[in-house]
Amino acid sequence: MNRILLALLFSVLTHEALAVRIQILHTNDLHSFFEGSRTGRGGYARLKTIVNELKKEALAQEMPTLFLDGGDFGEGTSFYMADEGADSLRMLDELGIDAAVLGNHDYMQGGKGLARQIEKAQLKAKILSANLSGEWAMGLKGKIPSMAFFKKSGIRIGVFGLSTAEPHFQYPILNPGVIFAPYLAVPPMELYSKMKKVDFLIALTHIGFPMDKFIVKNSKEIDLVVGGHTHDRLEKPFMHKNAHGKEIPILQAGSNAMGVGQLIIEFDPKTKKHQFVSYKIHNAGIEVPYDPDLLLKIEEAKIHREEYFKRDMEEVIGESNFPLNGGSGHTKITCWGTHLANMTREITKANIGLHIANFEGELIPAGPIRYLDMVDNFPHFRNFGDGGWDIVVVKLNGFLLYSMFEALGRIDGHLGMHFAGVNMPAGLTKKGHVYRIGGNKINLLKSYTMAFPSEVIFAIEKVLPWLKGVLYHGRVYTGLRYWTELEKYIKTHSPMKCIDGELKEIDVIELKK
Repeated sequence: MNRILLALLFSVLTHEALAVRIQILHTNDLHSFFEGSRTGRGGYARLKTIVNELKKEALAQEMPTLFLDGGDFGEGTSFYMADEGADSLRMLDELGIDAAVLGNHDYMQGGKGLARQIEKAQLKAKILSANLSGEWAMGLKGKIPSMAFFKKSGIRIGVFGLSTAEPHFQYPILNPGVIFAPYLAVPPMELYSKMKKVDFLIALTHIGFPMDKFIVKNSKEIDLVVGGHTHDRLEKPFMHKNAHGKEIPILQAGSNAMGVGQLIIEFDPKTKKHQFVSYKIHNAGIEVPYDPDLLLKIEEAKIHREEYFKRDMEEVIGESNFPLNGGSGHTKITCWGTHLANMTREITKANIGLHIANFEGELIPAGPIRYLDMVDNFPHFRNFGDGGWDIVVVKLNGFLLYSMFEALGRIDGHLGMHFAGVNMPAGLTKKGHVYRIGGNKINLLKSYTMAFPSEVIFAIEKVLPWLKGVLYHGRVYTGLRYWTELEKYIKTHSPMKCIDGELKEIDVIELKK
């Protein structure tokens, strides 16, 4: 009996000695939030402190680390303009990221622009995308591989990238580039991983949580999904069954440098079988100290940013009695959005001004408005040095406008589409609502001018050129740049108040979030 017990004990101890653990760290949708949010939370220097501590603890247990990022590390704040995007890429190496997937905000300067940024940053981290096509023509040949391989404690890990193929996002790279449907890339990547004798296969995605579930449902070889794009914060892995009925974890850690996800996996080195041990998202709260080395890198980026804008970013340009709303997926009607729509109408003398809430960047609290705040709230430009998006004016017929207003009026929040010069209903459309433009009832046979960001038209004509002349006509690019005109508008209207004279409840709610 004693011999049997000793044999069993030896077997257990041997198994425990042979078992190896690997730590997977992950972030996503960093969006160049180097300093975190205006709440004082987050930021790359805090992320680095967390990562260093987790790596140190893992090393003490002889546990290697693989650090992945779910994409959209580029456009998002004024720091993206620092050294023309190169600083945003350098920060991937400063954080210690091994591989990132290509997100839709990472190629806003087109494929050739991204290639220049990668070369300028001398990037060591791998940027992956298995469903990107046209790399050679964009100068990205060899710079965006489909898959990367990592050997950790004898375990061969394969990581492949999947980028979002939504057409309204990929217009900056269209012709010659294109991102095809991500699910089409999965079977060849699974086959390739088998050929390369991969023990553990990770899909590093920037396609959004719903699409991640679709990918897992139809996959056979994927062992883990590390995602991004929809800014979801999954406090625990979402387990979803694959084509064989096996449950596969999906991870996503929020956005804007607010935390780091940590997954511990245990492997049997002989059979290569694995089990998931633990998972946690570590918050980059104000209690987390800054990493001093990365803090110095951020200060360098500030200098690069000042050189780009050629002005004091801290200069106060006005004041607001309400917050400048923003944030991922923001689709609310707000005081700030109404002002942005009104600005386009005022400066172009158009009949209607349009602003889309989803274009807003970081939420800025009520109070003094710095030039930095204005840019971070509307961080959009087409080419480096252009002064932000310009404003376009188009002509639309009354019938089309009426149909659009009727459709939007039946949606709570109107999808965050603000119209200046139109009496849109405050809530859902009630029967008998009369739409008026400039105080007059819409004439269905008349054409009206509408002013809004030119990027909307630019994207439409790149993706669906046949719509030109169908939805609108008489297009005029005004050359009026958002940052220049918005600064003038803020100065003229300060202290800014709600146009209807009230601080809307929705603004207060958004700020508390």
